[in-house]
Amino acid sequence: MHALYYVVTYPEYVEELKEEIQLVNGDGPLAYRSLEHLHKLDSFLRETQRLSGMSDFSIARIALHDYEFSNGVKVPKGEMVFGIGNPVHHDPAVYDDPLEFKPFRFYELAQAEATGKRTKQYDMISPSPQFLAWGLGRHACPGRWYASMVVKHLMVYIITNYDVKLPESGKGKRPADWNVMGACIPNMSTQLLFKPRSDVDWD
Repeated sequence: MHALYYVVTYPEYVEELKEEIQLVNGDGPLAYRSLEHLHKLDSFLRETQRLSGMSDFSIARIALHDYEFSNGVKVPKGEMVFGIGNPVHHDPAVYDDPLEFKPFRFYELAQAEATGKRTKQYDMISPSPQFLAWGLGRHACPGRWYASMVVKHLMVYIITNYDVKLPESGKGKRPADWNVMGACIPNMSTQLLFKPRSDVDWD
C-alpha cells in the first residue's frame, strides 16, 4: 500500500515505469528472469521503504556481555538493544533531501557508481548501515528476496493493467502514514480508484 500511495501521488513517474517494463519484458506475462532487470521499479520500491519504513526499530539484538561505547554509554549483558532505521533514512547527513520522495534516487546512484558491471549495493534487497529496512548483517531478513519478488509482481500487474488515482477529495496529497508504537502503517482510511486500461487485452 505504501508504494501504491506513492504511485498515485506522483503519477508523472508511472509512464517511465511502464516503459521500463515494456523494454525489459515485452507484452507477455511477467517473466521471473525480468524482475532483476527492472532497476527503476526496484529503486521506486527501495525509496518507498526508505521514506515509509515498516518500523523505527529495524534491528534488535541482545547483549551477550557487558559493553561500553566510546562515548561512555554502557550496555549490560542481557539487555536488548535496538537499531533505529527511520531516523537514519531521514537523516540529511545520510541522504540528500531526505524527506523528498525521489523514486529513482537509488537507480541514479547505481548508475553513477557503475564501472562496467552494475553495482547491486543499491538494490531493494541490499541492506547497509545507511539502509536498514531489512535489518543488517547475518540476521538481515532472510525472506527479502521473496518479498521483493512478490511486491514487484503486484506492482507490474497493477501499473500495466490499471490506471490508479486518488479521488478528488484526496487533493493530490499522499495519505499520511499512521505511526503506531514505532510501526509505520499505510493509512487504511484512504480510498483509491482503479480503472482498467483500455489498451489491455482482458481475454
